[in-house]
Amino acid sequence: MSLKDTEEKLYNPDSDIEKRKHSKSIFDEDNLKGKKFAFDKFREKKRWWKKFSFTWFSPENLKPFILGLVILLTLALLAISIVVTYKLRQNAFSEDNVRVSISGKSSVKSAEEVNYKIKIENKNRVPLKDVEMVFNYPDTFYPNEEKTPGLKKISDTSSKLFVGEIKPFRKKELTIEGKFYAGENYTIYLKPILRYRPENFNSVFEAKSQLGVRISRSPLKIKVFAPKEALD
Repeated sequence: MSLKDTEEKLYNPDSDIEKRKHSKSIFDEDNLKGKKFAFDKFREKKRWWKKFSFTWFSPENLKPFILGLVILLTLALLAISIVVTYKLRQNAFSEDNVRVSISGKSSVKSAEEVNYKIKIENKNRVPLKDVEMVFNYPDTFYPNEEKTPGLKKISDTSSKLFVGEIKPFRKKELTIEGKFYAGENYTIYLKPILRYRPENFNSVFEAKSQLGVRISRSPLKIKVFAPKEALD
């Protein structure tokens, strides 16, 4: 049979070439029945793995697994957010970022009406709560409470003023008026003390400042007249 005739029979649907007798081979269907090859063993292993995975990720088991995973991720994110917030709140405040300063005349006359400005500055990212200013001075200075609203004298050498809250990156200015009654060339020190509580702390902190004031002239002078010579 020529090659051309063989091709025509192979591709002819009505041909009975497959019924032609041939020599037996190990690949015949009868010889393959009941025998397992490497591929079959691999396929069985694959089927066992599929069965295991199907059981583990079955619809009944998949829902609790997803729910547990979501809860675990939520708790992890919550813990991370708490830690980050705590660290940010700790770094949001520094004592060095709270300043109090006093400015005004450093040389005045006795009994002269003078005023001094006290500046409070908050450079932190958190507000300052319960802020109050304690103004200390010697008993030769007399503050005018009527011209400084909220100022209350608590002793002969101290007055207090409640400030309230100072928001982040804000400033406040206070003005205190008064008079000095002291001798010429006498030096007086004014000492404002700021007390406050940061929003992220329960402790009370302080900031201090100081200004020296010299009395340049006094309206009162004392002269003593006495004889230059005297008898026993």
